[in-house]
Amino acid sequence: MPTNGYLKVRVFTSEAQIPIDGASVTITQVLPDGGSRLIAVRLTDESGLVGPIAIPAPERADSQSAGKKNPFTDVDLLIDMNQYERVLIENVQIFAGEQSELNQELIPLSEYPEFWNETELIRISPQEL
Repeated sequence: MPTNGYLKVRVFTSEAQIPIDGASVTITQVLPDGGSRLIAVRLTDESGLVGPIAIPAPERADSQSAGKKNPFTDVDLLIDMNQYERVLIENVQIFAGEQSELNQELIPLSEYPEFWNETELIRISPQEL
């Protein structure tokens, strides 16, 4: 029976890590058939934070022994904010009973105006357990 893992997201800009207030964070679960299921849509607060958001994950015991397939839930995050690049992060792994934290920098479009309609893609490699 699945339990929950948790995801906390922090969105900022520049090397000074200035928080971005009001960025949209959309979390979808990757399904075995290749489809996806919407888990949550949230806006970052004045500190650039969202979460923690509860996400169903396989039993924790499944991650304690080798050979088990996908002892985690894969989720994708789309982070979007007006005047900033859009970022899609694929394959964020969520484990039961654990809080994952994701920090993402957004680049102002004023620095690269030619990318106004593009999405930066970041793929996370699966854990080898």
